[in-house]
Amino acid sequence: MLSLLALSTMVRWFSGARKSSCEEISSKEPADSGFLLKGGLLLLMLLISQCTYSQQKILIYDIIRKNETIGTVEASRITKGAQTKYHVESHVAIRLFADIKVDVWLNSNYINGIMTEAWMRKTINGRDKTNNHLLKKNDGYCFINISGDTSSLQSSITRSISTLYFTEPLNLEKIFSENFLRYVPLQNKGQGTYKILLPDGHVNSYTYKNGICTEVEMETQLSNVFLKLKSVTDNL
Repeated sequence: MLSLLALSTMVRWFSGARKSSCEEISSKEPADSGFLLKGGLLLLMLLISQCTYSQQKILIYDIIRKNETIGTVEASRITKGAQTKYHVESHVAIRLFADIKVDVWLNSNYINGIMTEAWMRKTINGRDKTNNHLLKKNDGYCFINISGDTSSLQSSITRSISTLYFTEPLNLEKIFSENFLRYVPLQNKGQGTYKILLPDGHVNSYTYKNGICTEVEMETQLSNVFLKLKSVTDNL
């Protein structure tokens, strides 16, 4: 954002220094300082109109399994003008039959409420298990997964899993999954809780308070894990 000092300096430049420059071009006719000042103010207004505030919200969750914290999730949303970017990153370390480390990165970009691009990558002990890329083209999307298989969707995506941390899915019956590259059913169970039915047969539950997701219950092959909201940070 332009500071008052910078604005005043630019005004003086247009009313003073700019005037001298015009006088150098034509010494016969005096420069119209009022005209120059108005022009300078107009330019400043145009510059200010281009200055867009950037807002960022960061949510931190603990990942808990059987009363033990096994990892963290950081979800961030950055909004600047018509563009909104979501980034969700989770890291889990657990010992079962062996040490297992699971890392997930999820990014999605929206312009005017429409997804334009998204990525989802998951690694287990450093080896890729999921690597999806979505790209909007014309009236639909092209998808490519870790195996190089491609598919498409002829519609506009307005809500996806990455948005669930920040916005309660009111009045939605389905939502797009960046992981499964398809829409998945969503059920409103009341009292701010919503269930998502995944293609692998598992169910995830999201619970909200004041529009922000405070808890997620995720079914896994071994046991359920919980995401508990730890902190909320707003940056302007």
